[in-house]
Amino acid sequence: MNQPNEANPFVFSLWFLFLSTFSLLFLSFALALCVLSSSLPLPLSLAPRSALTPSRLALAASRPPPRALAAAAAALLL
Repeated sequence: MNQPNEANPFVFSLWFLFLSTFSLLFLSFALALCVLSSSLPLPLSLAPRSALTPSRLALAASRPPPRALAAAAAALLL
């Protein structure tokens, strides 16, 4: 018979499973958000003045955004 102050290991294992699952989900979504936001172009109003030269703007427009990191983050979520 269980004492009232005796700890139940089954309850602790369920809490550990619950907390670890949701912490991994949170970290995955945070990683995906960071990767996807880093692949978005920076608005011109927030870009530093030295980055606004016409040659750099043309080079940035010709380069595709980094999709490999976004695909890796999406694969982590699946």
